[in-house]
Amino acid sequence: MEWNSPLTKLYKNKIPKTAQKLIDQGMDKLEDLLWIFPLRLQEIPPEDSFREMKPETPFTGLGKITEIKSWPSFNGRGRNRARLYNITAIAQDSFSDKTITLRWFNAYSSAVKKLENLAGEVKFTGTVSSFKGKLQIISPQFISDEDKKKITYPTVNSLEGRYIKKVIDKIPDFLWENILDHTPQAILDKRDLITLSESFKIIHGKTSEYSEDLLEKAKERIIYEEFFLEQLKIISRKRKIQALDPPKIEYPKKLKSLLEIFPYKLTDSQEKVLKEILDELSSNWPMMRLLQGDVGSGKTTIAILGMLASIESGHQAVFMCPTETLAFQHFLNCKKLLKDQEIALLTSTTSKTARREIKRLLSIGKIQILIGTHSLIQDDIDFLSVGLFVIDEQHKFGVDQRLKLVSKYPGANCLIMSATPIPRSLSLTQFGDLNISVIEEAPSNRLPIKTKIVTRDKFEKFLQFLNHRVSKGEQAYVVVPAINESETLIYLDKVYPSFKKWLPHLNIAYLHGKVPASEKVQVMSDFNAGKIQVLIATTVIEVGIDVSNATIMAIFGPDRFGLSSLHQLRGRVGRGSKQSFCFLINLGELADKTMQRLKIIENTLDGFKIAEEDLKIRGEGSLFGQHQSGHGTGKRLASPIDHIHLLKNARMDLEDLLREKDPEIIKKLDQLSKDFKIFSTI
Repeated sequence: MEWNSPLTKLYKNKIPKTAQKLIDQGMDKLEDLLWIFPLRLQEIPPEDSFREMKPETPFTGLGKITEIKSWPSFNGRGRNRARLYNITAIAQDSFSDKTITLRWFNAYSSAVKKLENLAGEVKFTGTVSSFKGKLQIISPQFISDEDKKKITYPTVNSLEGRYIKKVIDKIPDFLWENILDHTPQAILDKRDLITLSESFKIIHGKTSEYSEDLLEKAKERIIYEEFFLEQLKIISRKRKIQALDPPKIEYPKKLKSLLEIFPYKLTDSQEKVLKEILDELSSNWPMMRLLQGDVGSGKTTIAILGMLASIESGHQAVFMCPTETLAFQHFLNCKKLLKDQEIALLTSTTSKTARREIKRLLSIGKIQILIGTHSLIQDDIDFLSVGLFVIDEQHKFGVDQRLKLVSKYPGANCLIMSATPIPRSLSLTQFGDLNISVIEEAPSNRLPIKTKIVTRDKFEKFLQFLNHRVSKGEQAYVVVPAINESETLIYLDKVYPSFKKWLPHLNIAYLHGKVPASEKVQVMSDFNAGKIQVLIATTVIEVGIDVSNATIMAIFGPDRFGLSSLHQLRGRVGRGSKQSFCFLINLGELADKTMQRLKIIENTLDGFKIAEEDLKIRGEGSLFGQHQSGHGTGKRLASPIDHIHLLKNARMDLEDLLREKDPEIIKKLDQLSKDFKIFSTI
């Protein structure tokens, strides 16, 4: 029997329902049981006289059950509608004349029978409480002399913790001594870490010694192991990608003339980032780079220059966007800037005839830049030679879509852009296999956006302000969290007619994901041209929309958005030289916690700080599987925010071992390179 043996090995005959519930939850191997961490682990105090009992303290007693009463629980029903009971038992102390009341609530009738069958002295443990001046213990646990610790496991797949304990207790002792460490002994000694076997034994109460300090050491060891193994996988993935042959791209000989297509000079930060990208594009390995920069920092300019370098070397370039609105915006901008290149737009709404022609021209290399949405990764689209894929706003694409793109073109150069700043913790984990370039400054002609929370009593003043600014020739976005009433109290179908009523003299239009493609194009064209003064929209405008004359962003129901989304929406304004404003409109009551979140947006324009706060709230995505957001991460104890010091240590130790060409680590990397899961995300 080994840790990777099926859980069924614990049983000689029929698999009990308890074990089957764990298997149904995906815990089908013995090693999966290790990761069901107890909710609580307490040392059982030595037995004592009832005279020594104190409220709110753990206590172990020895005595006889002298009286049992039970009555049906009001409205209490168990499995299959079984009647549940409340039970009271009186225990007589073996060391004094004192008694104690023991209580159970919502118990099955079998619990009453078990109590009635208890003969002689019984040992029990639990926490003492007080009720109407009398001491009692609620839900005490009957124990034997061998029991030294009280372990409470969580409920898993409706299986109560006490049954999970019974399954875990069936694991043979010899296995607890043989838990594989991925971390070399030299590192354990250097970092003063205990072994994994010791750690799991402490956590599951399998050691004679126990203390809070030991428990912390055990947790620290497991967290370090999770980070160390994760970093091994990241490095394995990076090494495999870098072993592929990329399309040959030369460093542009006419870089100066390429820069002249823009009506502005690059910032110092943009120049630094451009050099990093062009250097890697002209290297002997595929570029897999994350271009990070706050909203409005000029990432698209760098992406266009990267695409031009690809074209100059005889290849094509692909620009992928999360929405049709954004794809259309990039298409218009590229057509305006690039007069000598053949550019095409392809989305899910492109007609069959146009699609056929675009496909034909792509296959013979006539189209040099293709811009579109996820339609671009369909299997029936082939290129003559792709030099660079640009993925804009990577967090808006699913893992499957990005994987499909890169797996279809092994060795392709990828530039992945994100306006959501990546916290240091995630740059080592979620994006640890990517090289990262950061644009650290915004164009010098832009003023900081002023942000204000607007409550109901200030709403009329906000409307007057919006009317005043728009009347001066500026434009405004009004963003709502949903289209119609079924989703939220604040919705586009309600806000749009309200604004038409409040500001009848202004030209107001709306935009959302269900608007027909041709209509979307017309609305965006009219807004770009200044014909539409106020655009009421859902988050289809969240990323990449660039209208320099738009100076007001009003967000209704900001509590319905994540912090990073609010920061993204705010970034749609402030793209010209005029002063811009962002208003967070709250027309109802907000909880203190929600208001604190909005204050973060109101008080800072620092995307990194906002991203860190958002990460704390949302959790991180899974690195080596399909989960992308929330707490679906594969790590059980480790958090890159709370345990950043252990993450850095694991990364540093692994880099040292690789420099020393440690044979054990090289062997592990080779084994991991054959694991397809490690390559299931970018």
